[in-house]
Amino acid sequence: MSKMEAENRGIAPDVFAGIQRGFDAQPCHQAMGLKITYLGPGSAGIKVIPDHIVSTAGGRLHGGVIATLA
Repeated sequence: MSKMEAENRGIAPDVFAGIQRGFDAQPCHQAMGLKITYLGPGSAGIKVIPDHIVSTAGGRLHGGVIATLA
């Protein structure tokens, strides 16, 4: 699987890289499969690429992951 690259939508490159590094380093973000898709002044996009570990017994995405995104 190729690494998904986040899009910088107008943030200073060093700030953008620092935010992305910090986000990607969080064990909870890794466990939930959260990835930044874009960052811009006052906006951000986050995608969830879930693993079975964050699913319910019925096979649906756990509400805690959905709440985290919200």
